[in-house]
Amino acid sequence: MSSRSSQITETFRWGVIVFPIIAFLVTKRICVGLQRQDANRILHGYETGVIERTPDGAFSERHAPLPTEIQYSLTTHDRLPALEAPPETDKNGVAAPHSRAAKIRAKARKFYYHGAVDKPTVEDVHHAEEHLGEIEGHPVELGDDFQGVSETGVPRVH
Repeated sequence: MSSRSSQITETFRWGVIVFPIIAFLVTKRICVGLQRQDANRILHGYETGVIERTPDGAFSERHAPLPTEIQYSLTTHDRLPALEAPPETDKNGVAAPHSRAAKIRAKARKFYYHGAVDKPTVEDVHHAEEHLGEIEGHPVELGDDFQGVSETGVPRVH
């Protein structure tokens, strides 16, 4: 009975350190995926449910631009901070104090923000709008209430 209890104790001892790290990595991966999904929605618009076939036989779905209100809500967060290593010396050529701590902080920030997707710039959004506007005779009324269709073809209502 004591060996079983010691195994549980050892598991929890290691788990106190390991489980939060695993939870951080999983959560970070989910958040990066959500950032990519938001950037994709902003740049490519929403799905209209209209499938087109190109002359070479490929299929693609038509997208329509998102309403301005939704674009705004998806881009209201701040931009990612600039990740720069601190200078090793000051302007007089003297070794900068606390440079080791600053280097460690810069590496930690680089790890924390690695893979994060920054919100699209205004130029990116305008380029996407021009690309989406090139489609002639859009089959869907671009009203504010239409948000594409679900996988079953039923219009989404938000």
